[in-house]
Amino acid sequence: MTCKRLFSFISKNLIKNAHCLLQVSEIDVQLQHQHFSNQYCLLGKSIETFTIDLPNHFVENTWEFLQADHYSKIQSLKFESKWQYSKLPSPTKLFLGLVGFEYLTCLNLSNLELDTDSGIAIDDLKNIPLQKLYYNFKDNQFLFKAHRDGGDKDDPNEWPLTKSLEAVSINSFDVIPMLDRLPKLRHLRIIVGGRYHYLDVAELQSTNLPPCVTKLSFTDSTIYSRPFISHQNNFQFIGTFYTSTQDNGIVHYKWVYIRKNN
Repeated sequence: MTCKRLFSFISKNLIKNAHCLLQVSEIDVQLQHQHFSNQYCLLGKSIETFTIDLPNHFVENTWEFLQADHYSKIQSLKFESKWQYSKLPSPTKLFLGLVGFEYLTCLNLSNLELDTDSGIAIDDLKNIPLQKLYYNFKDNQFLFKAHRDGGDKDDPNEWPLTKSLEAVSINSFDVIPMLDRLPKLRHLRIIVGGRYHYLDVAELQSTNLPPCVTKLSFTDSTIYSRPFISHQNNFQFIGTFYTSTQDNGIVHYKWVYIRKNN
């Protein structure tokens, strides 16, 4: 009876959040995750929020472990790194592999600066009905690419991703007039600074945000005071929040604003 009660308690109070360091060798990857293969391992089956810390080096078959059944119920997947310019390994394999994650609603890549390969491969996410997508790559604002009438059958307005997104990051103010492509959008995250680009927040002062945006946040590792938001956009400042620290001591923060009630 005691064992039954203990098992029942554990089942109802399982760990929902997990954080792992991506291993640098295939053997280490197998050893780290093989215990989840045990059919009686409740921890693996309970994970809903999974954070992966990327090392400076990685193996070719990096993402095979994510195809194990014990990760199948992940709802939120986040990537972090203590290295200043981390590269996302095998991006095409990762993004295509995520198509099979039935419960995945949030993908956060904002703590990385995607390289060209990763930035191009991110188009593969268009068929995944995510609710939140954060990434940092200015050269591919694929959600807002122009749709050509006639011969272009790949209409972004019909993607499962554009229909479902409630929160998204942008690297350019040029896409703000096209935010109506995301009918469920509520939260807009603006990535101000990066290795290859920097946004002048002052440009936002002359821009009216669509009324659907009720939450506004900024991320940047190079400024230490909150951005000024024009009164015309009717937002109030909520607070400054720590996000991560890199190996060189650079600290990342985000600043959050909420739209005032009319």
